[in-house]
Amino acid sequence: MKTNNSYFLSLREREAFTQNVREAMREQNVTIAELADKVNMPRSTCGNKLSGHNAVRYYEAYLIADVLGLDREQLFMMTNEEDDMEDERMPHLVNVLSEREEELRERLIDMALSLAKKESPSATEVSALAALVNAITDMK
Repeated sequence: MKTNNSYFLSLREREAFTQNVREAMREQNVTIAELADKVNMPRSTCGNKLSGHNAVRYYEAYLIADVLGLDREQLFMMTNEEDDMEDERMPHLVNVLSEREEELRERLIDMALSLAKKESPSATEVSALAALVNAITDMK
């Protein structure tokens, strides 16, 4: 039987979903057995889905969220410090990418100048020069 992967949570969504569900279960003192009974799912299946061993379908995630009173809009949002750290690293990553882009631009300019200085460039070299000029222009 062929399955459609669009019915399943992505790995990132599953990670956030699991974290949010486990947090809600802890706050509400709900066990996996109790949750499984409420959503009419075998306990082992429920446990495997919440531990990441089994794929989770969207309708299952929404059913579990509804039973626990979780907001569907925030169900797949990460709420841990790791995401905060990613947000803090973002400006640094943007700077690194900008530096790399500038290095690449300089290398492209050097290559273009080198080709332009040739006395009798081949058709391939002229074509490469045009491509380099276009690439440099597109970068800024």
